[in-house]
Amino acid sequence: MAAYAALVSLAQTLENFIHDGYYTALVSFRRNRESLTQEAAWASNRSDPCSLALFWQLVEKEIQESQLQIDDGDDHLTSLQKRITLLQEVLDKFPPRVSKSISYYANHADRCIEHLTYAYRKFEEGILEENVSTFLATNRMFGSLDSCFDEFMKEMDGYASSYPTKLPKGSTIPGKQRHFGLDDHLGEIENSLLSHVNTVEIVPIVGMGGIGKTSLARAAFDLPSVVKSFDLRRWVEVSQGYNAKEVLLAILGDTSPDETNASIIDIGVRINHLLYRRRYLIVLDDIWDLDAWDGVKKILRDDKNRSRVILTTRHENLARYVKPSAGFIHHMQLMDPETSWCLLEYKVFGEQPCPTELIEVGPKIATGCKGLPLAMVVVAGILANINMDFDSWEKIAQDVNKAIEKSGDQFLEILSLSYKHLPHYLRPCFLYMSAFPHNYYLRVSNLMQLWVAEGFIKEKKSEDVEQTAYGYFEELLDRKLIISTKKGYNGRTKHFKMHDLLRDICIRKAQEEGFFQLYHSLGEEDCTFRVSFQTDASVKLICEQQTDYIRSALCFHNQSKLFPWLADCGHLRVLDASWISIDNFPSLCSRHLRFLALRRSLSGVLDLPSDIHKLEKLETLILTCKYSCSEGFEGFESFELPSEIWRLPKLRHLYLFPTSHLPDLPTESISPLVNLQTLKTIFHIYFTEEMVKMMPNLKKLVVSYVIDPSKQTWSDFYFNNLCHLDHLEYLSFGFNTEACDLEWSKKNPLMESMTFPSSLKVLKFDGSAGDASWEDMTRIAGSLPNLEVLNVQCRALSGDVWETSEDDFRSLKVLEIVSSDLKYWRNESSDPFPLLESLVLIACPFLTEFPDGIVDILTLKSITVDDRQEAIVSWVKQIKEEQHDSGNESLNVIVYEYADLMESKDPESIKDNLINIFSDAGSDADMMRMALMNLNYGIMDHYDIMRMSELVTSEIDEMRKSKDEHGHAQD
Repeated sequence: MAAYAALVSLAQTLENFIHDGYYTALVSFRRNRESLTQEAAWASNRSDPCSLALFWQLVEKEIQESQLQIDDGDDHLTSLQKRITLLQEVLDKFPPRVSKSISYYANHADRCIEHLTYAYRKFEEGILEENVSTFLATNRMFGSLDSCFDEFMKEMDGYASSYPTKLPKGSTIPGKQRHFGLDDHLGEIENSLLSHVNTVEIVPIVGMGGIGKTSLARAAFDLPSVVKSFDLRRWVEVSQGYNAKEVLLAILGDTSPDETNASIIDIGVRINHLLYRRRYLIVLDDIWDLDAWDGVKKILRDDKNRSRVILTTRHENLARYVKPSAGFIHHMQLMDPETSWCLLEYKVFGEQPCPTELIEVGPKIATGCKGLPLAMVVVAGILANINMDFDSWEKIAQDVNKAIEKSGDQFLEILSLSYKHLPHYLRPCFLYMSAFPHNYYLRVSNLMQLWVAEGFIKEKKSEDVEQTAYGYFEELLDRKLIISTKKGYNGRTKHFKMHDLLRDICIRKAQEEGFFQLYHSLGEEDCTFRVSFQTDASVKLICEQQTDYIRSALCFHNQSKLFPWLADCGHLRVLDASWISIDNFPSLCSRHLRFLALRRSLSGVLDLPSDIHKLEKLETLILTCKYSCSEGFEGFESFELPSEIWRLPKLRHLYLFPTSHLPDLPTESISPLVNLQTLKTIFHIYFTEEMVKMMPNLKKLVVSYVIDPSKQTWSDFYFNNLCHLDHLEYLSFGFNTEACDLEWSKKNPLMESMTFPSSLKVLKFDGSAGDASWEDMTRIAGSLPNLEVLNVQCRALSGDVWETSEDDFRSLKVLEIVSSDLKYWRNESSDPFPLLESLVLIACPFLTEFPDGIVDILTLKSITVDDRQEAIVSWVKQIKEEQHDSGNESLNVIVYEYADLMESKDPESIKDNLINIFSDAGSDADMMRMALMNLNYGIMDHYDIMRMSELVTSEIDEMRKSKDEHGHAQD
């Protein structure tokens, strides 16, 4: 892998060298030494110290004095370019020893080119004599490098004839989820969960890493009998890097920005209310230390209603510490050889039988995995991607046996085979995940953008580079090296994670091969092209080191003093500093950036400089901000990008914080941004014909509008030109028309000004959009034949009735309506939404009529509602029963319950309920406001919420004071 990554880096360095004009100058000098020397003399007479010819005059003088031989033929860089391409194509054919040689030579060549670049750059700054010797020394280095490559290519010829060109790829056949060797254990866990003990009971599951603790807990968590028995279920991943707030938020089931900025006490109060009188099941997966348990135990209510907690851990002492129910601790055991083979066979072939020729060697491989389920899953990922013949499988069996014979952790050695058998083009993609902290929230889209910026993805003419990148990601999924945790509407993975043991291997390999530097200082003998900052200690170490060779820097620690060091890295291609709050946009030395992510502080400016256009290779630009959840973005001034943003020809993804404006188009003619695919989040876009032509291939657009009725109408924004964005698939609108009166809305109908492209797959409306109605949505449905997701929030569409016809929304998979005054939802067809998979109806308190045909949609996978409207709850329960009768047992119905707190609109009743619930919670007015705003769904306005909070807090304080006085009197 180090070889492939080194070649990728070398190719990019060479590209930069050529692009900056240094390559042309070098070739020109070699071929025209005599004329350049004459020009140098002429330039010297003109006293032009910055003339390129003067530099060559000094070089010529050095050549003559040292009698250096300069090659007048094809230059070394041309030959190097050809060899890079060849090596990338045939790298899989050679053994590790040869790959290490390739890595050495590629890194050596990379540094040679950087030396040349440094010499030229200093010349441009007027520093001449001291860099002439650097230039000539580097030229000599290239000569010796060429000789080394000649010898090396001869060595390669011997290997090329003995290795096959390509191995055909196998495929894993998907099947229904099965639990091998877990049935007996599952029965015991189920009995513990459903026992008649009224108090909260703890059920610990103990075992080594990879033995199946999580699989067993998940199987129990999803049992129909368990799902039916508990009012509330939560799955919480704790892991080694325990973070108290993240754990509590997971129990709360809320990770919105408002909550992540809340204090632990505030979150605890909300959890206390959430669990009030509910029978709950909470799984704490992979808990490592006693503090983590103590932190959770404090907020768990015991209402004597048979609530349960499952806890998985590797540590026996922790399991005993939690005082499990009846002293019961469930110990996981390694699988026997027979069950091991059943699991391995299923993971490779699914429900299909193993081919006869593999029956003998298959069980031998399974036995070699020593009964560890994770090892079998990973080895199955290897087997599914090689030839299905005896010789190929026998080689894997031998590799497994060799791993067992090694000293150290046998299981880690077995798991390391997954890396050994990865194709070279996948290895850097896998090792890149070592750069992220433990339990880091990984988004597939961001990871793919980083892969593309690093140059790991081989571009194909037939498909987009991101599509190729996702293909690489799916290969890692198929090989069981990563786990999908969330999928989007299109079935593609959005978020993922990696098992702890595989992450350990990933980090170990990355450090062994010098792929990523984690936590260490950089020394002369221990340099690397990529660094990841994850601790304060690593920041202190790194800031004292040289920056010459750093190509990529990922920062996961908010240390402002790190930024000057990063800005000084002249060869950076990837910089993710989105965890570092900065006040001003830095002056970046590197012109080679392909990925740049920055975060503006609350008081900062972060205006992009006008010379941003010098980042000609920039593909992804992310500008986020740190803001106060209480103030939102109200304190932020309008942020307008410089007009030079239109001069970034390779820009593919532009992510901005709210209040960001696109600049006006330049008056002079410029080329369109044909590569731009993502534009998020923009404030007020005017879709003129010229603007639409500037981004012809845009796929994802998120835009918001706050209307001033005295100055603007909908027609000012040219929404009728949206239809010319032929590749647009994702469109999200945020509207605020609070300042607009009814008369303005009637004169300016929004939907009449809009025409959408037929390519649209996702359409979202959020916030008041004037007079836009459900009737308008039905009218435009015919122009959206490919629409798969419709999301309508915060009363974006008005009206009591929504009527859809048979031909509307034939491709719709996801329908989400949140906070709406809709009353009657009707459909004239018996077959509405034939492909619907997910339906969400939240905060629709007046909805009482629904389409009859919904009950017959067998593609439905989930329905999510709240219990505010009894008619909705009854309707979805009827759907679930009839769907189950029709064979759709996988339909998941989720009913969010908000207890008795907001059932009454009467302020006095709300006040009484609040006092009953919060009197023992130690809450103040701020906590009360948070609870009301999250549970109220708009029954009371902001002023009423504040007033109610103060009133309840005051009465609770009086109750406590009276109680304290009564206690003192008794004493």
